Amino acid sequence: MLKKRSTKLLLAILTILVVILAGFEVKSLLEASNSKEEVKITTKRIGPYIVSTNQTAYQQKVETQLQSALDSGDAVQIVSEASKFFISDYFTLKDKTNKNNVGGMGFIFIDNQAQFKVNAIASYYRDLTTYQDAYGKANMPIVTNVTTGTPKKVSKSLVKVSDNSSLQVKSVYDIPVKWQYEENDKLKEMNLINKASLRFV
Repeated sequence: MLKKRSTKLLLAILTILVVILAGFEVKSLLEASNSKEEVKITTKRIGPYIVSTNQTAYQQKVETQLQSALDSGDAVQIVSEASKFFISDYFTLKDKTNKNNVGGMGFIFIDNQAQFKVNAIASYYRDLTTYQDAYGKANMPIVTNVTTGTPKKVSKSLVKVSDNSSLQVKSVYDIPVKWQYEENDKLKEMNLINKASLRFV
């Protein structure tokens, strides 16, 4: 009898702890992005990707190349062009109104988007308002060119592509990327990143 009571008490305590911890996780996600309202962005779909309709000239060019790669079904070309679009959207800040407007979200699997956004707001997007105030919104970075190395298939992964899809086995690629920004006098002071290695699924 005492053992049953102890077990029930332990289960009740564990349940309360889980609810409290889940509440803290939701609260921390909300706090990370509550400083300003998000601006509603008009989007469109390109194959499995969702992109803004407010595109830079470079993104319009890459969209055409990405659509051609998707039409051809060439996985290596798709990875290359999708990487270019992701980089140009994520690292272009001129079109972002505040730190909650994280670029490239339409290239992130739905289950990973919340954590990706939290990480972006805590890193690259953290000081966006400070940069806008210090250098002027007109001087915010615009990615004008992205070059990619050859995508290398490294493994396979079981992923959920969208909300209503089942798990699928997809190839995983590593791809090195470098990019350039539209030149202006303020960019050197910002000390911006211009190369990375992406893992694309």
